[in-house]
Amino acid sequence: MYDGGGGGSEVGRESTQKLSPEEQKAVEASEKYISKDKAIEVVKNSLPFSISDYKLSSVNLYSGYDYPPAKSNPIWYLDWTLTKDNKYYYVTASVDAVTGELTSFSRGGPDIDNVQGKELSYTKEQMRKIAEDYLKKIVPEKFSKTAYQETNIPESSKMIEMPAYPFRYVEVANGILCPFNNINVNVSPYTGEIVSYSIHWTSVKLPSPENIISLEEAYKIMFDNSEFTLTYIPDYDYKSPDKPPTIRLAYQSNFYNYINAKTGQIVDYSGKLVVKKSEVVFTDIEGNWAEKDIKLLVQYGIIDVKEDKFYPDKDILQKDFVKMLIRAIQPPYYDPVPKSPDDYDTYYAIAINKNIITEKEKNPDSMVTRQQAAKMLVKSLGVGYIADISDIFTINFKDKDKIPQDMIGYIAIISGLKIMNGSDGYFDPQQPLTRAQAAAVIVRYLQLNK
Repeated sequence: MYDGGGGGSEVGRESTQKLSPEEQKAVEASEKYISKDKAIEVVKNSLPFSISDYKLSSVNLYSGYDYPPAKSNPIWYLDWTLTKDNKYYYVTASVDAVTGELTSFSRGGPDIDNVQGKELSYTKEQMRKIAEDYLKKIVPEKFSKTAYQETNIPESSKMIEMPAYPFRYVEVANGILCPFNNINVNVSPYTGEIVSYSIHWTSVKLPSPENIISLEEAYKIMFDNSEFTLTYIPDYDYKSPDKPPTIRLAYQSNFYNYINAKTGQIVDYSGKLVVKKSEVVFTDIEGNWAEKDIKLLVQYGIIDVKEDKFYPDKDILQKDFVKMLIRAIQPPYYDPVPKSPDDYDTYYAIAINKNIITEKEKNPDSMVTRQQAAKMLVKSLGVGYIADISDIFTINFKDKDKIPQDMIGYIAIISGLKIMNGSDGYFDPQQPLTRAQAAAVIVRYLQLNK
């Protein structure tokens, strides 16, 4: 919903025109939201300064945004502007459309943002008192649950260069910090005015700190799952920015995860269990002719280890070959992660976008024949347009009469590059590709100096 500030429609406003079922549903849903006028009133009553001279320029109602650990309510966003003495000023604010709480505001203008030549008038202690007096007034209950968290400001950022000084308050529950619930206030050290404010607060059930592992146990888990490497790091003297850094030796850990305080399990930033890679990959590949290739692809994240078997002699499905090929083209940490292990849409989307396969050719659960694999591999190399000129190619396979005319160029290129060689002089174009063969083909593809 948008309102330019000069009247117009409002969520829930009656109309003489008959509403569609979808519009009626939207109107009914909007009844739980505060009105635009109420949002404006909240802002005016909550700001630590007057905006009576400002003109409302826009009002927008947006659905809630994802802010861990819970999705926020819909939000009213409001903007005011003022032109005075040929200078432009603005104030932006947001209000929770369900609770009616001011969630943020910010003000700006040349007198606020330009600090050159100005002298400091307020100490850090004075500014902190200004911030806390405001919070006691606007969110007393939530503020009473917080602790002040010192903001680390680099030496290079001198206070005189800063238009505002930040103050941050984080919720403390059971003596434990809840960093996702925080309040932030910025105060001008020149005027003592609050220039911005924001609150991020979610109502979630917090687990009790009972029956948790000890700090000593957590340290042991961390060290047992860490690897330290010796590295050179630059040590900058921020007080002398023109001075070159001193290079020092340091040990750096590769442990960037969290430890579940209840179970001792290692989890990532989203709370998901981090599975440590095992040296033993699959139980059914030992002695297989493609064992080395399969392990290599596991090492590089091209093949997932979801169970203890790889089934090397099974025919590979199109969806698995497409996933393997796309992961070979670009590392897995650059790939959009599928929604579930069985969701291959992201890999197909990349393959179709790169012209490796067409939407018409998409058949996820079909077996991939050798000629189909050859076509996808050649197209991934960006030379499919050359392969389509089949008349310029000659192939010497004993079963060349079984190779369709439109596939000759692809098979000639892929065999000429020794990515797919055939066997005993036969290419076997219609033969399904096994999972072991697919792994070997992908390794040869990666070894190609492209």
